[in-house]
Amino acid sequence: MKLLEVSLASRLALTPHHSLGAMACAVLAATAFGCAACQAPVKPPPAVTKSTAPAHDPKRDQQAVEYKCLLTGERLVEQAKWQEVATYCAALEARFPKSTYLDRIIFYQGLAHICNTGAAADFALSTKLFERVTRNYPKSEFYEPALYYLALAHFLNNEYQKTVAACSEYLRKYPDGLYAGDLQYRLSYIDSNDTRVEPERVRGHQGELRAAEAHSHDEGSGHRHDR
Repeated sequence: MKLLEVSLASRLALTPHHSLGAMACAVLAATAFGCAACQAPVKPPPAVTKSTAPAHDPKRDQQAVEYKCLLTGERLVEQAKWQEVATYCAALEARFPKSTYLDRIIFYQGLAHICNTGAAADFALSTKLFERVTRNYPKSEFYEPALYYLALAHFLNNEYQKTVAACSEYLRKYPDGLYAGDLQYRLSYIDSNDTRVEPERVRGHQGELRAAEAHSHDEGSGHRHDR
């Protein structure tokens, strides 16, 4: 069977950039971002009272500056100004390489590069940024969306074996996760269209997902709940 080389146009037809922007907004709603539309904003540095604080605390002052700068970046994310997000957050990381909010800053850069339109999109760079989040911040609230966008970036970059690996990792950890259905669809697409990925491997991952779903729904109840 002739190898199917999916064009960028057809891959984007599966996930148009306006949909990527919509998914980015879903991430904004699902995580504690500091945007105006979010219910749980980024927690600011603790308030300093005259009775307990020294006259000058450089560490606290630094954190306050980082927080203020982060809010500026998050307003750009909320407005979907992706090119500005990429530039601003890269500068923010260079300025604060040990920032308390570094997981967010790196994630925003990856989001910007995958959501940018046309030639400005850089799927290869976005995968590196999302990999940094998943590798260095396994307990971050951004770990799950970073793992999802990592799989999506590989998919859009026509890297199907890496897509399968990222999808598998996400589905093992989050069988009922926010993005599980979308990644299951992409595994099915690869299984049907790309002979470079062993079908048994893809179906094996799908079987793992179904088994995990059955276990999670049956445990303690004796019957499956509707999703």
